[in-house]
Amino acid sequence: MRYIALKQELCNNIKELNNDDFFLLEGKLIFKNASTGNLVKEYLNNKLGNEVKIYTQKPRNWPHWNNEYEMELWFSNLPKI
Repeated sequence: MRYIALKQELCNNIKELNNDDFFLLEGKLIFKNASTGNLVKEYLNNKLGNEVKIYTQKPRNWPHWNNEYEMELWFSNLPKI
């Protein structure tokens, strides 16, 4: 439920972000566009500061996926949003 609440907050507070710009996959947020992922990372850094560590990497794109993804984002110690 924490990630569902996080996604709702992000979509409500980042005007450039749409609900279908990113998805939750195996405990990570996965973005179609790296620039969108960077917006989310910046927002969370501003909101949470050093309270949470944010990690990013290029995701593995599987042949059976309908879309290509450019960025994965995940956390350590994500507090309740």
